[in-house]
Amino acid sequence: MKLQPILCLFLLAAACSCSCSDEPVFHSDEQPELPSLPAITEGSYFADSLEYTPEKQRQTLTDIQQGYFRFFYEDYQKDSKMALIGTERPAINVALAGSAYAATAIPVAVERGWISRKEGAQRFLDMCTFLNRAERYHGAWSHWMNGKTGAGSPFNPKQQSAGDLVETAFMMMGLFICSEYFDSEDATETNARELVAKFHNEIDWNFYTNGEQTLYWAWDKNLGFAPLKITGPCEALPAYLLALSAPEEFAITEDVYTHGWRGKKFFNEGRATYGYTFELGGEEKGGPLFTTQHPFLWINPFIYQDNYADYWEFCTNHALINRQYCLNDAPKEYLYDERNWG
Repeated sequence: MKLQPILCLFLLAAACSCSCSDEPVFHSDEQPELPSLPAITEGSYFADSLEYTPEKQRQTLTDIQQGYFRFFYEDYQKDSKMALIGTERPAINVALAGSAYAATAIPVAVERGWISRKEGAQRFLDMCTFLNRAERYHGAWSHWMNGKTGAGSPFNPKQQSAGDLVETAFMMMGLFICSEYFDSEDATETNARELVAKFHNEIDWNFYTNGEQTLYWAWDKNLGFAPLKITGPCEALPAYLLALSAPEEFAITEDVYTHGWRGKKFFNEGRATYGYTFELGGEEKGGPLFTTQHPFLWINPFIYQDNYADYWEFCTNHALINRQYCLNDAPKEYLYDERNWG
């Protein structure tokens, strides 16, 4: 499987950064101090939960992490072993992004002793087996799918039977995590890795440019391209990185990354919000937190750098800006406070 250094998988694979040498390297000024924790009565639940020591936090974090894993591992669509969309929709439908998170959690669960390596490898292979027979659109899977047949399910008026490039990128990141972890010569692990390599070699990322210097989010086999170009910064960063590192036949050029992902409002030199440097993107306050949380499930922000930002600082400041907004400027009826925000 051909993977170029642009791809950096969190914990399990390393990569180097991408940048353009003719652009100025940015180094941010010193940031304001992190907000202090509120004073809370000793012995209360919040006093314990906000005291950030390993002894206080380890069990709480373990419970949260194990619950996250169990949500995907125990409540799945029975035919496909993929993640369900939600309780408000038919149980036959599965979610591609949710399944990406499920796959990402499998190696963690094995390492933590919640399931055996054999069980983790089998779930990895089961998901790959379903994805291999599922309907694909120039290599990309649908946002939602029928878990029994693999057919694409309608997501919105512009995506009735469509490939979703961003959700596909998420799915591939989760599969790459598993592929790197389950690296033995065991037949189950080998078969799963071979399917991941097959998917990697079949996704036509360049098709989703529609002949332009950008990537499009989705393509419907009857309606054509959805009118939604992928521009950064947002949760879709993995789509551009995987498109750059794809086999040459299906890869995008650096110009597509430069003009598509970076766009016109990508860099805003000198901008700060609530005292925190925040120079990327058109949203002064950063918008929803998931736009920075999703891609860095898989991409190591300490390693992935370019000439515009330190991405660990960018993600940290996004969270701090969101907190300041919730505490100071959000509508009062939202009832945010120091312990409930975001």
